[in-house]
Amino acid sequence: MIKKINLFLVVFISLWLLYLNEVQAIMVNKMQTYCENQIPKRILEEEIVRQEFVSETDEFGIVAIKFTNYLDISDDSLIFRIKEKNSKDWYFEYTYKVDQMQNDEFFTFGIPPITNALGKEYVFELESLSGQPDDSIGIYMCENTGDVVFKLIQGVPALRQLTNDVLFRIKSDLGFFMLWSLVIGVLLFETIKHDSKET
Repeated sequence: MIKKINLFLVVFISLWLLYLNEVQAIMVNKMQTYCENQIPKRILEEEIVRQEFVSETDEFGIVAIKFTNYLDISDDSLIFRIKEKNSKDWYFEYTYKVDQMQNDEFFTFGIPPITNALGKEYVFELESLSGQPDDSIGIYMCENTGDVVFKLIQGVPALRQLTNDVLFRIKSDLGFFMLWSLVIGVLLFETIKHDSKET
């Protein structure tokens, strides 16, 4: 019983010390196109929106693009594809239902992580399959340049996400810390109680 408690405390304290200085949001924004005036533009059937960019980060696993659904649910689907600019083949391509995209929010397109990306040129495209003037999704674009409003995000592994989220909440919310401590205390108590019944 004491060994179990000691093991638990060692793991807990180790995680705390390892990640204390790495508390952060679940995802880390690495680059975002600066845009003072953003305007939405509907993507219609067979229309392709193409965006070229130079990566300002060495690694990314998510391209987040800002959409508007015009407070309506569309039946359209979008093809998202990305590749290095001079590559013949697309690195990743997938079709998404646009009803997942929220109004005035970034939608995250997860891709197999791209590494050694710093300074390289990439291009992504969005293609509407059936968008109509009254039944389509809108994408935010910079009024001055015509660039898509997007950001690159370095994905965080699931265990790191969970740990970072818990530590972030503990650090920023005393109530959550007390609740979390109570749950840990109850689990420890139940473990001790269960072990004492067995002996």
